[in-house]
Amino acid sequence: LTPHRGEFYRMFKIHLTGDLDLDATIVTDAAAKWDTTIVLKGQFDIISDGKTTKINKTGHPGMTVAGTGDVLVGIIAALLSVTDDTFLAASLGTYISGVAGELAANEYGDGLMASDIPQFINKVIKNALEFRAKEV
Repeated sequence: LTPHRGEFYRMFKIHLTGDLDLDATIVTDAAAKWDTTIVLKGQFDIISDGKTTKINKTGHPGMTVAGTGDVLVGIIAALLSVTDDTFLAASLGTYISGVAGELAANEYGDGLMASDIPQFINKVIKNALEFRAKEV
C-alpha cells in the first residue's frame, strides 16, 4: 500500500500527527495489524511491514505532483518481479524514486512532471551498483 496522508486516513481511519517519530509508530502499528507493507508517502516516506520500519529522506518538493506515486508503484512492482520481500522492494523503490526525482529536479527545475522521473532510474541503479562494487 502506498498512501499519502489523506489516503492513509481514508484507509485506516487513523489520524497522523505530523511528527515523524509518532507517525512512524502509527504506520508500523497499522502495517502489523493488517499484515501488510505500507509506504506512507510524504516529505519523508515511512516504510513499514509491521516489524521493521525505515524512513526514506530522498526526494524533492517538486515531486508532489500527480503521477509520482504511480512512478513509485511501478518501481516497487518491478522490484517485486525479482524478490518476494515486499519490505525490501518498498524500501529500495522509495529510495530509487526519490533519488531519480532529485536528479529530475536538477535537470528540469521545480516544475518537473512525473514523466520526467523514469529516465533517471537507470542512472540511480547504475550509481548504486558502482558504489557497491567499490566497497568490495
